[in-house]
Amino acid sequence: IPVVAAPLHSMLPGVILGFRQVLNFQPKIAYVMTDAAALPLALSDLVRQLQQRGWLDLTVTAGQAFGGDLEAVNIYSALAAAKAVTQAEVIIVAMGPGIVGTGTKYGFSGIEQAYILEAVQRLGGRPVAIPRISFADPRARHRGLSHHSRTVLGELTFATALIALPDWEDERMEILTRQIKESGLTRHHLYQLKVPALPVLMDAYDLPLKTMGRSYHEDPAFFETPAAAGVLANCLLGGELDNLPRWNG
Repeated sequence: IPVVAAPLHSMLPGVILGFRQVLNFQPKIAYVMTDAAALPLALSDLVRQLQQRGWLDLTVTAGQAFGGDLEAVNIYSALAAAKAVTQAEVIIVAMGPGIVGTGTKYGFSGIEQAYILEAVQRLGGRPVAIPRISFADPRARHRGLSHHSRTVLGELTFATALIALPDWEDERMEILTRQIKESGLTRHHLYQLKVPALPVLMDAYDLPLKTMGRSYHEDPAFFETPAAAGVLANCLLGGELDNLPRWNG
């Protein structure tokens, strides 16, 4: 089963929008909320909206987090429960609302993505990693490929993940290509995929998403990246991986 590991809570809707495209059935989607940020699931307006639309079939809170349809002791039992209870087509793992960061190399809560990907691989799933990408963040360490993703995916995780990049054909891809090579992300399986028309979908479904106070229109790259991960998970479900365009950096 494809398991998408997201480093931020605000990526959740983008993954679902990307995953749901061109499916001719209503997919079962499970969300595992870790305890790296807010602990009560009830604090998430996003989850509430997604449940109201019928886009989440199961929520599982893991570790010290609580309030999901199921509560699991750790990420391993959370993944096993998400798979067993609903037979979901995809599992999305992300912390709750909020994130802790100190501006240092290892001092951020999104570092959990490293061992989430390892847990997925150990359990026989297909680990899909979402890199954190922004071209609107004024902080140099987060421009392009965030130092969070460079640390987690390039240095810390032992897992070999599948990573989807939006099919950009401009200077953004030039910047990412350099950062990916410098950070050692080329050991993962990287793809370049077309993403759905997010502005249209977000307006149609009334999804007022923000990251660090910025909307989709202010930071489109941030939201297009999880959508690309959703498209990749969709292709894994259909067994189309061999025909996907690989990253050509």
